Parts: sequence; C-alpha cells; structure tokens
Amino acid sequence: MVKSAVEIEGVAAPQQGRSRESFARVRAATVQLLSEKGPKGVLIADVSALAGVSVGTIYGRVGSRANLLRVVHREELERMRTSMVARLDALEFSEEVDTSLRQLVHAYVAELVQNVAIIGALQALVSEDPEMASAGPEVFAETRAAVVAALARALGAGASSVDTAWLGWVFEVMFASTRHWQDESAAMPASAGAMEESRFEEQLGRSVILLLR
Repeated sequence: MVKSAVEIEGVAAPQQGRSRESFARVRAATVQLLSEKGPKGVLIADVSALAGVSVGTIYGRVGSRANLLRVVHREELERMRTSMVARLDALEFSEEVDTSLRQLVHAYVAELVQNVAIIGALQALVSEDPEMASAGPEVFAETRAAVVAALARALGAGASSVDTAWLGWVFEVMFASTRHWQDESAAMPASAGAMEESRFEEQLGRSVILLLR
C-alpha cells in the first residue's frame, strides 16, 4: 500500500470532524482541477474558491502546493487500485472461457476509461515531482496481481495449465494496449469515442483470448 496522506512530511492530519470535512473538499477540488486543467492549472487560490476553504487554512494543513499535489496523487492512486480490484472481484464468470475473458477485458477497459483524465494528470505530476514516482510501481504491481488473479479465475480449470508469468505478460499487453489506445483517442472527436471504445474492446478481447488459448 502507498503511504497515506498524513505520512507525507509537512501535512497535518485533521483531528476534528469539521476539519476532516473541509480537507476532503480541498482534496476533491484539487482532483477536479487536475482532471480539467492538468497540474499547471492547480493553483491554491482556485482550490480555495472551489472548495470554499480559505487559502490560509489550506496552507496551514499541507504547507505547500507541492504537498497538496502529493496528497492527492497518493490518494488517487490508491482509490483507483481499490476500485479496479473491487470491479474485478465482483465479476461472476461463466463456464465459457471466451465469454469470461471478454467480461474481464470490458471491466478493465471501463475502469481505465472512467479514470482517463486523472490518470493523465497524475502521470504529468510524476514528471514534475520525482518524489511521487515511488508510489507508482507499488500500485502498478498490486493492480497487476489483481488482474492476473482475475485472468486465472476466468480460465477456471484451464488456469492450471497456464504459467503465472504468462498471465502477467497478458496483463502487460492489456495495460500497454489500453494506454496506447487512450493516448490516440484523446485526439478524436467526442462523438467517435463510444464507437472506438467498443471496437477497441472487441480487438483487445480477441487478443487476450488468442494469447491464452
């Protein structure tokens, strides 16, 4: 697990209910601005206005803009990891392996699409602040393990004949293909998004099935 926000040096953990609620609004406002404008669009004054919390209170809690971004970076990574694991764990696979693998691909792609804006913003943050880079590999490894476990479940009895390392490679293909598609689709008109997502899902599903036959 990545370190919690309160373990970041210079960040004071809120003790009272009102303080926790106001700090939650600050973090939510930061996430919104990150998703909409990217890291350079996150100014404490704008966070203050959006959250309804004074600039002085924000600085008193986190000490600096950099610390606020570190808090949000860590929390969003953990939120996305938890959400992906929960989505995959909730899948009820059928005895038809190909159908189960397509279910898994759909869930995986849907989760990343839901978070595409914040994922891009977090990646941009890492290039600005190397300290943030340390949390990424750990969360990636945990997500990888969850997808590998879901692939094994989807294969059912057939999983015993598949090397776990190969399942890990299949995840790497899923991850790289989805990120590449998302990068390319960012330049497409919004009206083309749903059609392209469906087409990509179908292609990725076929690829996963072929790799695991």
